[in-house]
Amino acid sequence: MLHRIEHFTITVPEQIQQAKRLNLGVTHLMGHVYYWGAAFRDYILGNPRAERIDPVADDAAHDLVFSFHSDSPVTDVNPLLYVQTAVTRKLYKSTEVLGLAQCVDLETALKGVTINAARQCMLDDITGSLEVGKSADFVLLGKDPRQELPDEISTIPVLGTWLAGKKQLLWQRNE
Repeated sequence: MLHRIEHFTITVPEQIQQAKRLNLGVTHLMGHVYYWGAAFRDYILGNPRAERIDPVADDAAHDLVFSFHSDSPVTDVNPLLYVQTAVTRKLYKSTEVLGLAQCVDLETALKGVTINAARQCMLDDITGSLEVGKSADFVLLGKDPRQELPDEISTIPVLGTWLAGKKQLLWQRNE
């Protein structure tokens, strides 16, 4: 069983090491970086501590099982925005980067909304990756995120969703 810490946001390296020793998973509300990063930096924590909020690169370096989530309706459910934020760490309507050292590559970020999330829910034996014997749960994207600019990942349209190999009704996100 994998226990997890929700909102593993404001941490120091020793806590990441401790989470690894305890075999804990961690989840990040990437909206902390995207929507509220400037407030954390300018009013709440100061720059050095704010640079480390939601430290995905440190998680990956310590081989922690991390995932991304929202606190809907506080932040929209938008997995592609979580991935984009983990890759770029750019602030809302800005070119500013908060915590450059915590940026991760696309493949690492995608694990936060696929196999790692499934593992934290103890469902990785049936979902979270496309493998023989697993449920065919996936989304069809309108563009390949590997071919897009990192700042445009969240704009990729979702063309369809499949659960257990069956196409689901398409829903539209309100912008």
